[in-house]
Amino acid sequence: MASGYDAGIDVFDLRKVTSHESDDHMITRLEGHSWEVWQLEYTDGIIFSGSFDHEIRRWEKRSWNCTAVLRGHKGFVHALTLGDQSLISGCADRTIKIWR
Repeated sequence: MASGYDAGIDVFDLRKVTSHESDDHMITRLEGHSWEVWQLEYTDGIIFSGSFDHEIRRWEKRSWNCTAVLRGHKGFVHALTLGDQSLISGCADRTIKIWR
């Protein structure tokens, strides 16, 4: 996965990238954030993305759909990490949130 300044998340098949089988190694593009995406975390078929739009999005690998938008920060999401059955986020608003 890769994110950039355009608010999208590109998902790649690394098997094709490392073996040079094809120039077409992008699987899909996830769109939904309105500002740049700075944080990505992946676990058990779920992708979490944190953005400058103050939101965290939950994406399912099976369908590539956004299945939840976590709102609560009042600033840019600067950090994401996975905890014990939770997602932990850090924000420019000087808060840390634990999402269960």
